[in-house]
Amino acid sequence: MSRWDAETRVVHTVSGIELLKKAYPDYSRLPKELAVLKAPKQALYPKGSLNPGGIFDNG
Repeated sequence: MSRWDAETRVVHTVSGIELLKKAYPDYSRLPKELAVLKAPKQALYPKGSLNPGGIFDNG
């Protein structure tokens, strides 16, 4: 991968740190915080069409 490609991916993706923390949500957020973050996405996009594969799994 070229340097430009690597830098562009860093700038234009979801925060890399958030994606790393995706596997360990209980370490970075309280259950109530996770529920608050997930609620709007679930209400507006119940099929998971908003940012699939982002920090929350679809559904």
